[in-house]
Amino acid sequence: MNDLLIQARAENAQLRVSNTELEQQVEILLQQPEFDLSTVHVCEQAVLANLKNTFEEGAV
Repeated sequence: MNDLLIQARAENAQLRVSNTELEQQVEILLQQPEFDLSTVHVCEQAVLANLKNTFEEGAV
């Protein structure tokens, strides 16, 4: 029984570390822009995506 508890605690600690790493990755990804606005075509895509999101939110 004691061995199971020790094993569960070790697994829990490992999952917490993994969760922290994933949260850090999410933070990094959220900081990156959705579009690289270096070309006119991509700027147009960004504007259209923003308009689409605006209309979808308004329709709800």
